[in-house]
Amino acid sequence: MRSKSFRKYSKTTFTVFLLSSVPIIILLLIKFAETRSESVDDYWIWRNSDLQKVTPDDHLIIYQGDYLLNSTQTPFIKRGPTPQKLNNWDEITLLVRVYHLREPKRLANYLSILISQWHSHKMTVSEIQLDHDSPSSQLKIYSDFIQQLKFSLKTNRNVDISITGLVTWLTDSPEQIQHLAKQVVYIDYQLYNNFKPLDNIESYYPSINAIQYPYKIGVTTADEFSQLSYPKNKHYLGKSIFLNLKEEQH
Repeated sequence: MRSKSFRKYSKTTFTVFLLSSVPIIILLLIKFAETRSESVDDYWIWRNSDLQKVTPDDHLIIYQGDYLLNSTQTPFIKRGPTPQKLNNWDEITLLVRVYHLREPKRLANYLSILISQWHSHKMTVSEIQLDHDSPSSQLKIYSDFIQQLKFSLKTNRNVDISITGLVTWLTDSPEQIQHLAKQVVYIDYQLYNNFKPLDNIESYYPSINAIQYPYKIGVTTADEFSQLSYPKNKHYLGKSIFLNLKEEQH
């Protein structure tokens, strides 16, 4: 049987060890949190050939079609890669370009079909991204449209909704954009025009840095972007990259 003095010594030694380990544990936890918070780049995939330019560590946002492009054609025009098994990925985001904010229930039906088609190839669709260049004055209408779309999708699909965004929204309609941001998991602000950085891009940096909801930054593979730094606050989630090789530009 151990003596009382030995037990007291052991208890004291353990206490000293535990206290001395606290700073190390805290540092490890901080390091783990930093690793977990590192952003993963997204890549917009417009065609099958784009898949050759990304790695399994990248997240894919796959273009799937146009909704209400014009009144002379079918409401939904299928575009982009067809549903298929992607060997290096099991979870993806689908992107749809929205030209008119009408009939959200009809759009929800098209999205449900697309999700089912990808699921049939063992691919999980975790998010839908809407690409709609809404005028700043109509952000409230856009917000209502997304709310109705989410309601229609919720009946049979559990997917998040994100949107691309114009940086002019930040200066033109700061109040309306707050309501819009509540309807989506993040807004992906496009910092380019015709593949190049916006001419006055740095003038929007203060507004971007002041964002109080989850956001991403949309850039391209143009050389000019590699020379820029971007505003990143605690709500920043990472970059979405538009692949644009020189031979593909028109």
